[in-house]
Amino acid sequence: MDSLEKIRKDHFEMNSRKKDEKPLKASHERFAAEIANGASGVAAARAAFPNQNEASATSTAHRLLKRPEIRERIQRRIEEAASLTSNEIIGTLAAQMRSDPMEIFEGLDNPIIARITEKKLGHLIKSMTIKRSSKVPATQRWCPR
Repeated sequence: MDSLEKIRKDHFEMNSRKKDEKPLKASHERFAAEIANGASGVAAARAAFPNQNEASATSTAHRLLKRPEIRERIQRRIEEAASLTSNEIIGTLAAQMRSDPMEIFEGLDNPIIARITEKKLGHLIKSMTIKRSSKVPATQRWCPR
């Protein structure tokens, strides 16, 4: 997640809370988000608490769904999602489609990547595999870690 997305997400979450409301824990927020996105209670609990087994996730989902602040947060997230306009969705998708995938590799010292960027052929790349060799010293590796 890039910094702009993080800022937008934080801004969205801050503005979606009521002024006097205490923020939910990150795991509870994740649980509410999963429920609002259509997941079952058990699936949402497993996503929010990945170390829990099936039985624990079932009881956690039941316990969390009984809490009024979590139910309110789920309801607000559903209402916020319903208020998105088609223009906002299409604008976001269009921006992602028009982005240059080669921006990921900016600043790397690789002749192949440099040539692709120079000729503006990044839009033709469908997939890429980066192999790391343990024989090459870390200071000479061009791929990000």
